[in-house]
Amino acid sequence: MDVLRVKKIVVVCFVEAVRLALDHLGSYRMANAGQEASDVPKAYGDLRRLRDYLQRGSSGSHDLVELDLADADRALLVASCRRYVDAIDLKLEGPEVRDAKERQFLAKKQKLIADWAIEIAAKPLVELPIPKLRDIPGDGARGLKTRLQQKLFNVQEQTLIRQGQLDTMGAVTGTGPGVAGGPSGRAPGVSQGTVPVIDLTSPLPDEDPLVGFGGPGSPGPGAGVAGPASAAGGGAAGLLDPATIQDPRLRSMITMNLRSLEFAQKTGDYRIVTLLLAAVLETVVLDYALRYSAELGLHGAAESWDAQHLLFQILGDGVTANERMLGQSLFSARQLLDPAHQMNAPMVVTNASADHHRGFVEAMLHQLGYVGRARR
Repeated sequence: MDVLRVKKIVVVCFVEAVRLALDHLGSYRMANAGQEASDVPKAYGDLRRLRDYLQRGSSGSHDLVELDLADADRALLVASCRRYVDAIDLKLEGPEVRDAKERQFLAKKQKLIADWAIEIAAKPLVELPIPKLRDIPGDGARGLKTRLQQKLFNVQEQTLIRQGQLDTMGAVTGTGPGVAGGPSGRAPGVSQGTVPVIDLTSPLPDEDPLVGFGGPGSPGPGAGVAGPASAAGGGAAGLLDPATIQDPRLRSMITMNLRSLEFAQKTGDYRIVTLLLAAVLETVVLDYALRYSAELGLHGAAESWDAQHLLFQILGDGVTANERMLGQSLFSARQLLDPAHQMNAPMVVTNASADHHRGFVEAMLHQLGYVGRARR
């Protein structure tokens, strides 16, 4: 199979699937110490290597990531995706997920994982050397199983599988040889199926955000994605006039940050774009708070103030749930440069998420009176 060229958000979903399988396998090893089958330690090592390789792929600044996986590692990734799909079924069936948007989010993530499992699946399939989550899989897992059968087996073989005369899914136990990210000797290529992509870092819009990617008759990689020059909504010059900042120290800082923001947008470095958008908004919040410190009940030095808390305090009851979510996401952008955090819980920044954050910043600047109308 060709080297996979996928959007970064797909790699992040792969990381989640492999991490779940790794957690389950680790728990199984602890519960059966000294009694587990001989292939369990090898599977655990292969999963760890695969997880580490995928995490490195998700840490770059580009929207598209190339994955060079050996055949055995692709099979292990498909097995992890199958388990993850059933785990999402269990979560959706349980009582803990009540919010409609969260259910929609999980369903779309499950579909994304299932579609990519189909895309990369090939014979022979691999079964993880641990018990299944349950005897009767959920709707998502059953649908994935049916689609895998339709892709990999002819009609006669599918009949034998249903009759129990052929090993379920034709799968073999164990992971086989292969090193994640090892040289495969193949030239990079584009995936050959039609696989939808959803940006999981962005709020769910009303319309369906799934976009066809890389399949016959569908847009190729990068289609519909703004180029670096137009990333995150255009130049930074139109975001804010530095002259509207009253404090001279903050005015000097925001002038430099706006210049750096414009350069980051031109180069397509969405991590730095997001960090600088957070810096711009924090500067404006601090400038506002310095002018109205008495009304806001602020004491002490400005460095002791929490800009996110201040923003929501200033806006009061007018803050929507979506704005609160975007604000929390933007003000946590510093974690993008925290290696320890990125190792354990990698954050992904894409052109789309940078666009959402820029729109949020523009709306906040308007509400605080720094753009669109005279300042208060």
